[in-house]
Amino acid sequence: MQAWEGPHSYGRGDRGYPLVSRFLRDGNASVGRPPCELGQRKKMYMNFFTTDARKAAFVVIDMQNFSCVPVDGKRMPGIAAVIERINRLADICREGGVPVIWVRQNITSIGDTDDGGFYRLFHDEERTRGVMNRGKGTEIYREMDVDGSRDYIVFKNRYSAFLSKPPELQDKLKALGRTQLLIAGIAANVCVESTIRDAMQLDYEVILVSDGTTAPDDGALKNTLTNTRLFFGDVRTTDEIAASLMKNSSKVVETMKKIGISTTADIEAFFQAYNERDYDALFEKYMAEDCLWHASERALKGKREILDYWTKSHSAFKEILGRPENVVFGDGRVYLQVKIRLDFVEDGSFYGRYYKKGDVCHFGCADYYEFDAVDKIRLGLVYLKCFN
Repeated sequence: MQAWEGPHSYGRGDRGYPLVSRFLRDGNASVGRPPCELGQRKKMYMNFFTTDARKAAFVVIDMQNFSCVPVDGKRMPGIAAVIERINRLADICREGGVPVIWVRQNITSIGDTDDGGFYRLFHDEERTRGVMNRGKGTEIYREMDVDGSRDYIVFKNRYSAFLSKPPELQDKLKALGRTQLLIAGIAANVCVESTIRDAMQLDYEVILVSDGTTAPDDGALKNTLTNTRLFFGDVRTTDEIAASLMKNSSKVVETMKKIGISTTADIEAFFQAYNERDYDALFEKYMAEDCLWHASERALKGKREILDYWTKSHSAFKEILGRPENVVFGDGRVYLQVKIRLDFVEDGSFYGRYYKKGDVCHFGCADYYEFDAVDKIRLGLVYLKCFN
C-alpha cells in the first residue's frame, strides 16, 4: 500500500487549477468577475437546501485504511478531527432517522484485468493493489464508528460513487427513497468532489460537510469547497448540519406543545406490556373498548382489529418499543417519541424494504394518544414517517 508522498500524492500531481487558485488568492476570476457572478448564484454562498431527515442520507466516502493510515505515517491534514466529526454527525443522523452509508473504494482484479478503468495510470502498482479485491486497504478504518445493525456499506470502483459499475450507491439511495445527500470523507479533491459533481447532475440535493473532509494540502481542499459552493451544492459545517437536523426533527414536538398537554397515565407501563406481549393487560388496563388506532397509515377500530394487526401483520418480526422520549403530557393527551427495534424471525418486509430472517431494523417514530375519563387510550396515532 503506497504512502502519501507530499501534496500531490493523490493523483499525478502538479497540474493545478489556475483559475480557482487565482480566485482564492485574489478574490476574483480571470476576467475580473466577482465570484457570485462566476458561479451564477443569486447571493454569495447562499444556501439552497434545507436539511430534511425524511429525504436525507449521510454519505461517507473512502474512510478506509488505504487513505486513513498511510504506511509512512504522513496522514492528511486534520484527519483526526475529520474522523471525530464524521462519527459525531453519524450518531446524530442515526438518532434522527437519517441513514448512514459508508462508501468503500474497491477494484476487482482477475488475472491481468480489473474493473478500475484508468486507475493504474494515475497510481503506482503498490497503491493500486492496496484497493483491490476487498483487501485490508479497502476495509473501513478502525476509528470510524460503524453501526453494523443500522448503517449501509456500498462499494465503488471509480472516483465518483455514481459512475461505479455497478452503481451501488445510486441503487441504495433509490431503495431508501433518499434525494438529499450530506457528504463527507476523503480525499476532498478527488473522490468526494467527483461524487458531488455527479450527484448534482443527477438531481440530488448536495450538502458538503466542510469540516468533515480533507485533502493532501490546504489548496486542494479550498478548491473543492469553492467549486461546490459555486456550482454543485451547499457547504456547511458539522455543527450547522447537526443543529438544522435537530431543529427540523423537533417541529412536531413544538407543534404538540402548543395544545397545552399536562398529564396522563403511565405510558411506560403500556409500552412494557406491549414488549411482553401481555395483550390482556394492554386491553384491560390501558385501552378503551372503542379505541381507534392509526398505524402504518391504516385506521383500526376496536380491540379485535387492533389485536389482529399486531399479531398477524407483525408476524415476521418481534417489535420492541424503547423508553419514551420527549414526552409532553396534557389534558387527557400525551405526545412522545420512541425508538423501535424490529428483530425479523422470518423473511419479511417493512415500509417497502425487504429483510431476511435474522435481520434487525432500528427506527424512530412519534406517538400521540388521547385518553378517556378513566385514563384508557381511546385514540392512538403513530407518525412513523416523521422520523424514519
